[in-house]
Amino acid sequence: MMKPTPKSFTVERSGWSSILSKAPDGKKVLALFIVSNLVYVLMLTVTIPQVQQYSGGLLPFDIMPTGYGIDYAQTFLDSLGEEGRHYYLTRQLALDMIYPALYALAGAAVWLWLLGKFQSRTAFPSWICVLPLISGAADYIENGLVITLLMHFPTISPSIVWLSSVSTVFKSGVMMFFALLLILLVLSIGLRRLSNGGA
Repeated sequence: MMKPTPKSFTVERSGWSSILSKAPDGKKVLALFIVSNLVYVLMLTVTIPQVQQYSGGLLPFDIMPTGYGIDYAQTFLDSLGEEGRHYYLTRQLALDMIYPALYALAGAAVWLWLLGKFQSRTAFPSWICVLPLISGAADYIENGLVITLLMHFPTISPSIVWLSSVSTVFKSGVMMFFALLLILLVLSIGLRRLSNGGA
């Protein structure tokens, strides 16, 4: 005999379903997407290249999806010099304290908007929208650990480097997985529209 589902659990589950099923406003989603990508482009074209210039071409921790070890961290932070470490802390990481929230909200909003607009044409679940939120949280953890490394240089803790590297790998992995799912969602919608004659 099946036990009855607790009323509180049913209400909570239906509440989350209601939240996730609501499609956000298209104009707000577009604005959030544009602002998020403007900050990302600013980092890619200005602050990250400047950090690399200080480090002699070495990549900053933020864009190393396969991770890094204590030797690389030591070499990179030493190569930056005092001025480079200050720039990394006050320019690149300052922007990167804004970007994760923008990316997380934009990613979740785009996913929910697409599902809301084309619900009948896709079987993708709405809970996928939590992936960019998870990635954004990991990005903040990474940032905090990198700030710790910069603030305590020349003393470098192997455990902090390891945790930072794990955060970077996890953040990047979740981000790439969500991007793949987003591409598949768009393709699924496009193919179904074509098969239905654009309807």
